[in-house]
Amino acid sequence: MEAHQGEDGRVRVLAVLDLDPHALKAEARSLAAAGDSGPSVEIIDRATWLALRRLQASGMIQITGGIPRVLHRASGLADTGAEELGNALKARMATLREQADRALRMARVLAAGGFPEEAGPQLANAIGFAASARLAVLSELSAEAAPVTPEQIRDLVRRATLPVPAPATIEELAATAGKPSAPDFARLLKATVEVLSDSFEDAGAAVAVVREQTGPMAA
Repeated sequence: MEAHQGEDGRVRVLAVLDLDPHALKAEARSLAAAGDSGPSVEIIDRATWLALRRLQASGMIQITGGIPRVLHRASGLADTGAEELGNALKARMATLREQADRALRMARVLAAGGFPEEAGPQLANAIGFAASARLAVLSELSAEAAPVTPEQIRDLVRRATLPVPAPATIEELAATAGKPSAPDFARLLKATVEVLSDSFEDAGAAVAVVREQTGPMAA
C-alpha cells in the first residue's frame, strides 16, 4: 500500500493485491460501496504494479507526487519490485552516463579544434545529464526531461542530491558564451568532470537506493 499526494493536496492510496481477478473485483466493489468516507483508494494487481514501476524507471511514464510513502509491503513483493526497478534504473542511468560522456568528449574536441565558444554548451549538457541521473534515482525524471533545466539543477542542489558547484558552473558557462580563454575553459572542464564524477553512482549503489525506497517501511 502506497500513499500518493496529488497536485490538489489530496492523499490517494494505491493498494497492490496479489489476488485472482474475481477477488480483485470484489475488493474494488467493496471500496466503491464505502463511498467517500475515507481517502481515495485504487486497487491493481501485482503484475500491473511491477509493469508500472518498470516503465517509471525507464522514463516511459512519470508518476506525479514525488516518491510515495509506503504504508505496507509484503517482503516478497518488495524483493521482486526492487529487482525489476533496479534493472530498469541501471539501464537508464547507463544511457544517461553515456550521453554525459559524449557531451564531454564533444566539448573537448570543439575546444581543441579552435571552437571553445561552442564547447561551453556541451559542458552544460553534460551536467544536465548528470542531474537527470539523480532525478532518475528519485523517480522524478520523465522521458523528455534530459538534460534537465538550470532551475531543476538548482533545486537538486537545494535538496542536497547534486554537488554544490553544479549551478555555479552552469551559470559561468552561460556567462562565458563568447570565447573563453584557455585557462577559463580548462577550469570549467575540470569543474564539469568533478560534477559528473560526484553525481553518477555505480550500478550497485543505484540498486541500493532503489531497495531503500521500495523496501518495507512503517506507516
